[in-house]
Amino acid sequence: MSLRPQQLANAALFQAAWFACVLEGSLLAAGLSLLVVILFLATARRRLAEAGVAALIAGTGILHDSLLTALGLFEFGTPVGMGVPIWLALLWICFASLPGRSLAGLAPYPALTALLGALAGPASYAAGSALGDLVITTPGYLGLTVFWAVFLPITIKLAVRAQRVAPGSDPDPDPSAIRLTRRKS
Repeated sequence: MSLRPQQLANAALFQAAWFACVLEGSLLAAGLSLLVVILFLATARRRLAEAGVAALIAGTGILHDSLLTALGLFEFGTPVGMGVPIWLALLWICFASLPGRSLAGLAPYPALTALLGALAGPASYAAGSALGDLVITTPGYLGLTVFWAVFLPITIKLAVRAQRVAPGSDPDPDPSAIRLTRRKS
C-alpha cells in the first residue's frame, strides 16, 4: 500500500493540527483546522457526500468524548461543562478528513483496521494527555479501546463509499442545472 502525495499531505497536515490543538488550543489550532477542512473539500471528488460523512464522523467523535466527560472518565484542566474543549472539537473536525484520504488504504482490511483502532486511538489520547490538560481514567481507556476498534473500520468504509462516483456521472451535479422534463404521452 503506497500513499499518494495528497494522502501524505493529509496525514502530515493532520499531525500538525494535532500538535497545535493539543499543545496550543489557540488561534494556530483554529487556523490549521480550517486549512485541513479547506484542503479536504478542495480535493473531494463528491463534496456533498464526503462533507456529510466527515460531519457524521466529527459529530460522533465529539458526542463520544462529551459522554466520557459527562461520565467523569475524562477530566480537563479547564472546566468544560458537559461537552469538550474547543481544541478537542477541532481535533475531531480534522480527524474526519483522514478516513477517506490517508487511511483509505485500510478499507479492505477491517480486522487489521479494528486492531489498529484499538491500539492507536487510545495511544493518541494518552499522548495528548501527557502533553495537554486531559486526564483519562482506566475505564476511560477501556471505553476508548472498544470505541476505536469499532469506529475506525466503520468510518473508513463510509468515507471510501462516499467517494465512489459512477462512471460517466457528474460527482457533484449543480442543482440549478437539473431540469424537470415532462413525459410525452
